[in-house]
Amino acid sequence: MPASIRVQSGISAGTNYWIDRPVLRIGSDPQCEICLPTAELAPHALTLEFREGNYRAYNRGTSPVTVGSAVIQPGAIGIWREDQTVHLPGDLRLLLEVDGDPRPSPRPESRLDDAFSTENGDALAGAAAPDAVATAKKSSSSLVQLGIIGFCVLGMAALLTMRGGGADTATPDRPTFEAIVEQTLAKPDEASRRLLQRLQYAQAALVRGDQHRDLARERFQKLRGQLVRHKESLTAEDRGDTERMLDYVEFRLSELQ
Repeated sequence: MPASIRVQSGISAGTNYWIDRPVLRIGSDPQCEICLPTAELAPHALTLEFREGNYRAYNRGTSPVTVGSAVIQPGAIGIWREDQTVHLPGDLRLLLEVDGDPRPSPRPESRLDDAFSTENGDALAGAAAPDAVATAKKSSSSLVQLGIIGFCVLGMAALLTMRGGGADTATPDRPTFEAIVEQTLAKPDEASRRLLQRLQYAQAALVRGDQHRDLARERFQKLRGQLVRHKESLTAEDRGDTERMLDYVEFRLSELQ
């Protein structure tokens, strides 16, 4: 592993993010490359850039950020060195780790479609076939996206409570959002995880409140169609997790009508 960022506190302490690009965003917005869904954190809190052999941290938020012993004021830049900890609002601590060459590099052998940039549900439906998976691996982005997905999705459970929207409770027929996340992340197949990424994206709009209600409805509607097609590609005994996710989506859509 070259350079990576390890989360040291918060709901996903211990999560490790491979740095696979020279510039990436860190914040609470699900579209950031490193999503830290904490209410106290700005949507785009920090920009990390690798330049001239060093990682530079740009404070994009409105509160000071501590890098090692240095304080970076809003709008300012600091050097984030190996084994230094960044302290972000919301009591978040991130550690920069380097093992060998510090330059960003693609994660080897594990590549996957980025579901946020793909709107083709048919690709998801066919992903269960070995040939389709092989094709996706050849043309996809780094598996680091899966780590981001898992971190963001697990964090959404906290946002539901902190921001007061989208709360749900389990019923005998419908698990909670958090339970769906845990069940899906435990599965090895990539199709389920891509569907989970889309669920997280829809949930993010829901959590942001009434002003994003139409966007949430649109995303849940698209996901419902993708889940139906994916379910039809599976055998009866393999449909359980997909059916549970579909039930959850139907529940959310009924609330958004």
